[in-house]
Amino acid sequence: MAAAVFHSARDFRAWLERGEGDGEEVFTDAKLRQRLGDPLGTFEAPVVSDAEVLPSEAKALAEKAAPLLGIGASTAEDLLRLWARNRLAPLPVLHYEGAIYELVDLNLSGVLPLLVDLLHSERCEALQALAVVLRGAHDDSHPFAAQCRELSEKLLGDNLEKKLWDLYVKVSGCPRFSSSPEHGEVETVVKQGLELQLCVLECLLLAAYDPQISRRDPEQICRIAEECYRQRFLGSLPRAAHLHHWLLGDAEICSQAQCVGDLCLALLIEHLDLETLEAMPSRHVLVSSPEHVKHLHKLIESWLEICRHTLVPSESTAALAHCGRHVALVVLAWAVLLGCVPESFREAHGLGLKRILSSVVFQSEILHDAVCSIQDRGFLMCDSRNAQHLAARSVARGLVAMVAQAFRLDGPMASIHLAMSKLGAMAFADSSACLEFWRSDYPKRQGIFLVLHGWLMGFPRNLSALLELLCGLSEGHGSLYVAELLKASLNVIQLPYRLLRDVTEFEDCPGSSTGAPSPTLQLLEPAYVEELALRVLGLELLESHVSSCAILPTGARGILQQDRPADPERSPRSSQAHLVQWSLGDQHVSLWRISVCAWDAILSSGPHDAAPCGTASVSLFDARRRPRLDATVDLRLIICYELVTSSFLLRS
Repeated sequence: MAAAVFHSARDFRAWLERGEGDGEEVFTDAKLRQRLGDPLGTFEAPVVSDAEVLPSEAKALAEKAAPLLGIGASTAEDLLRLWARNRLAPLPVLHYEGAIYELVDLNLSGVLPLLVDLLHSERCEALQALAVVLRGAHDDSHPFAAQCRELSEKLLGDNLEKKLWDLYVKVSGCPRFSSSPEHGEVETVVKQGLELQLCVLECLLLAAYDPQISRRDPEQICRIAEECYRQRFLGSLPRAAHLHHWLLGDAEICSQAQCVGDLCLALLIEHLDLETLEAMPSRHVLVSSPEHVKHLHKLIESWLEICRHTLVPSESTAALAHCGRHVALVVLAWAVLLGCVPESFREAHGLGLKRILSSVVFQSEILHDAVCSIQDRGFLMCDSRNAQHLAARSVARGLVAMVAQAFRLDGPMASIHLAMSKLGAMAFADSSACLEFWRSDYPKRQGIFLVLHGWLMGFPRNLSALLELLCGLSEGHGSLYVAELLKASLNVIQLPYRLLRDVTEFEDCPGSSTGAPSPTLQLLEPAYVEELALRVLGLELLESHVSSCAILPTGARGILQQDRPADPERSPRSSQAHLVQWSLGDQHVSLWRISVCAWDAILSSGPHDAAPCGTASVSLFDARRRPRLDATVDLRLIICYELVTSSFLLRS
């Protein structure tokens, strides 16, 4: 069904994935290029087939099926040939003198549903074949990498992105049902429509992946934003559910629609092109088109209301919550974009950030909820033969890097730290991306390093989030770098002031350049570092670890810090929400050491039942004040335990 050498789109895709033989003849085939440039159009356009002539009965069946399938007669004949070939392929027939169509039942009512499924499968395979070509253009290890890149450039030069977007708008419209559809028909049509949308979106993401060969169009960015929001980031489901309300109660269909929304979100953020804006602001496509920027700004500001409704239980539904969370991530990306453009540009065109930064997007947990919902679905994290999301994860990595550089992830922006950490852990599911991070971004102290650095500076708080991020950064050879970091000695540890307030005293240090004193505390009694760290996590140190504990000695000094905005009406020494940063010196306390102690405490009789160990400062701790431990921290500790053990065994 593709070219003369390929009986079907499935055969063509399989050949591309294998990368076998000489690709020059295939990649220069005009018919294949035409079909790759319009993957689904070839099923609808009339074509002259050079295949064998069908028997009269089979030909008549194809003519009857063509209008019902919405394809041309010659395409229906090719589809019937493919169906018959697939139908008889597994049968052990050695010799047969007659036509193969004599061996199958050519009843329209029986064959039509099979042709519908086969046509849908071929359409998906045609789109996935295009995805293989576009993906191969960025994969130097692919045998046809050079040919794929050359072909991709030519296809994109022929407006492939626009054709794909028009195709997405078409397949994500209201599904076509019969006059009185049965439940099964509605379910099948909607599922197949959503599957097609996923295939088209994957191609769109790959087509726009490389800005050097992709053509950014500000008008197209506006169209994508408007269409994604109109669909509530659920593809064709809202329109279909308007006619058949029960679809919103079908878990499988709703999950499929949410996956469509995930790719729509990645596509929209990808087209905002944040990384190019950072490198060359004057050459960004939106900076050169103020009218489109103002239109997008007004549009995105109007979306803030749906985020607010998402957080009101009496007003929110599952579909509204899904839309609101995706909108929140778009608002975050837009805030980064506005923060990167010159201030003079923002002032000249009325692009204020105040309303966005004071909205619920930055003042609530909606961003964290949005990332968690994407993580729970697992769609973007797990690749399969029919769904590979390297481009979408690359977009997520770019967003995390730009957010980390645009905002200080503590103080007023602390609420988005955990969200970006989770998104980063999910986005680095590719071993090549992990290796690139450890070899490039980590030594340069940029990108997601800023998120990792924030967790390390606040250690041992948020141990669960830190380990989750490290697990995400440990794919492939990245595990060796993670193991080194886990074993490295920590310079400082940050503890709540209330934890040691009874055995510390304030001492005034020389003032800063502003004249304000720098509050400093002095420790009056020694304390075990591991015990202090575990108390922050709500755990008790086991007796077996006491002998090897590091000691924070008498006279140690800590700097009083704040984890919330300062209150001018209160003394900086009066708030028990303050944190104290203690220097560890040469104590050789590592993240791995604390994690092992916590791991053993969790695997013991239970953190809330464990007896206190006999340390000098045990009387300082009140079990009633212990914070609740993240229920998933134990799993992440075990993962890190296996990670470090296996990494060091391999190295030794």
